[in-house]
Amino acid sequence: MEQVKLAEKVMSIVLGNDMKDQVNMLVSKDIDDENLLTSLMESFASIECALGRSEIVNDVIQAILRVLSGKIMLKAKEVIGHGKWHYYAIDHFDMDESERNLRMKAANIAGIENYFYLGWKRIAALAKATKRSSKRSKQPDPFQDIVNNISYMIDPQDPDDFEHFECLINAYVLRTEFSPKMQKSISFELVVDAIECGVSFNSAFINKLKKSKKPDTSLRNFIFYETLEEKPGYAPRELKAKRRELATIINKLSFIGNMVIQNVEQYLERISLESIDKCFDVVKTLRDMKCAELKGI
Repeated sequence: MEQVKLAEKVMSIVLGNDMKDQVNMLVSKDIDDENLLTSLMESFASIECALGRSEIVNDVIQAILRVLSGKIMLKAKEVIGHGKWHYYAIDHFDMDESERNLRMKAANIAGIENYFYLGWKRIAALAKATKRSSKRSKQPDPFQDIVNNISYMIDPQDPDDFEHFECLINAYVLRTEFSPKMQKSISFELVVDAIECGVSFNSAFINKLKKSKKPDTSLRNFIFYETLEEKPGYAPRELKAKRRELATIINKLSFIGNMVIQNVEQYLERISLESIDKCFDVVKTLRDMKCAELKGI
């Protein structure tokens, strides 16, 4: 990724040395090295100083530095030992425990360098989401399935882009925890729409969806009417919700086709609910056909 190469070049100029190579060399050393802990702490202090500098505002540089500090903390934990780590971390790594754990979790991901282009905010969001997922928390690379399946194209110019990204990953992880019946009935796009509408998927709500004969219909009813019971006619929120759901599918289709379709949601604002209903199945079919084509099915 070009932005990662540029970020590393800027980081090297600002810091005056190749911090990345220095840290990687330290974490590869044997834990019996008597000077290792001192060297780790010196490198950590340099990184924290760099993170506080006004020049280091780029989120990709933030990702690189925070992951490097995570690697240092993982190595320090190995040297100190698990039993003494908690108090040592409090005394020597001055940050919130949640931030410390996020950096260490991200640093422990196999091939984390492949995700630097996302920036720290998105990497942290992925780490938080996978931490909640019992199926992914112990995988060497718990990010891979999520990033590949949400078909996300980063748009740093869009101020709302991060919120959308966070919604996509939360929806994907949440849906993988559903029962097979619910997964078959409730689409990823519908879960995204529900989260964007503020639906809380607590255990009681999920159990109610499980008991429903038509979980997707029940979820749509809750989005539109705030009740699982089916209601006649259109709700005021239904047109907006349908547009969001269709926009998500179109954006995914454009990602698969390696193209960018601008202002999808603004365009859909001009379309009536009846017209959206007519093109909904067509767009979903196109997406499925393209996915099958890429998979060689």
